[in-house]
Amino acid sequence: MSQRTRKQICSLVLLSVLASGCVSVDKRAWNESVSAGFTLNVSDRFLVRSPYDSQNLAEVLGLSNARLTETVSVSFDKQKGLVLRFEVDETEVLSKTYTREDGLETTSDGKIQLRKTTDCGTGDAPAIGCVTSTTTLFVNPDRDLIIVKSIYGAGLYTIIPLGGYSESFAKFPRKR
Repeated sequence: MSQRTRKQICSLVLLSVLASGCVSVDKRAWNESVSAGFTLNVSDRFLVRSPYDSQNLAEVLGLSNARLTETVSVSFDKQKGLVLRFEVDETEVLSKTYTREDGLETTSDGKIQLRKTTDCGTGDAPAIGCVTSTTTLFVNPDRDLIIVKSIYGAGLYTIIPLGGYSESFAKFPRKR
């Protein structure tokens, strides 16, 4: 093997190690418009299971105790926060309130964001990394509840740097 070929192989290996990453984005979220009036004054009931892509709102929000519920009552008040009441046959099964202390924010375009950062750590040795997730909720002009979940992270596996970004979309219709 020639000196030039060895340099090319080493360069390719080094480049692949330095550029280890993954991106996955659901572009449907880009097609949804926000109704700031409906979002920031929301007080409605929505289906927990999305008929569009069989997502479950409780699972998207990490509330596994509510995954078998049928509807969720959603209300937002800037002082009290975002209140979710999961129901079966109109009987409350689980209630969850998100406040500013939980990372609740409103954006300038009228969306509600829940920010949650997982602890950085070693996980499965010899790896180390950090992951941050942001869940964005808003109501569109059709009065459907839209959830966009963004997860990004970075870390090292031995000496290999890794990074990733994922954005998922779910649409939950209003209970009529």
